[in-house]
Amino acid sequence: LLGMNGDVVDVLPSNEVNGTYYGVVTEVGLVTYESSAASSNAEYMLSVACTDGVIRQCHVEKDSYSVGAVVSVAYSGGAVEVKRLATSKLSGTVNASANKLGSYHFADDIEILDVSKEGDWKKILPQRLAGTSLSSGKICHYALNENGDISHLVLNDVTGDMYSYGLLTRAQETENSGVYEYMISGTAGTIN
Repeated sequence: LLGMNGDVVDVLPSNEVNGTYYGVVTEVGLVTYESSAASSNAEYMLSVACTDGVIRQCHVEKDSYSVGAVVSVAYSGGAVEVKRLATSKLSGTVNASANKLGSYHFADDIEILDVSKEGDWKKILPQRLAGTSLSSGKICHYALNENGDISHLVLNDVTGDMYSYGLLTRAQETENSGVYEYMISGTAGTIN
């Protein structure tokens, strides 16, 4: 637990951390470290952006996850279990009050994450979805609380809020490639 100045104010042992989080894989990599026997070990590490807006890192046994995969991360008794989530079959329209999707009510503390297949993500508020019709392909995953209300919602590129937008200032195209110059929030950039 970090304080307002970034200082550690409390620490819990891993066996006391329990809970399940839902999100999108933003990074996959092989991490090498020295073990106590002075030999090198390597493990695959996932970075997962979760519906609460926190990026969690966890070790997995093999490289079976890719950036953009929607997963659950469950902590129980010091162990971590990562599962790939199947696409949801839920669909419907968010009402104008942004407190209901189809026949399901939103929990008061609902967590919503809009993600892309490239691993981009943005935590959004329910009001952002007011009046939006969501097909089953646009809802990656949802979870219900003990009252049967939607507590977690992972969307598939519904709002576009995870991207940066700007002005294209110059384009130089060739047969198979191009160089594009742009301006985003007053900062110039180039993409090939």
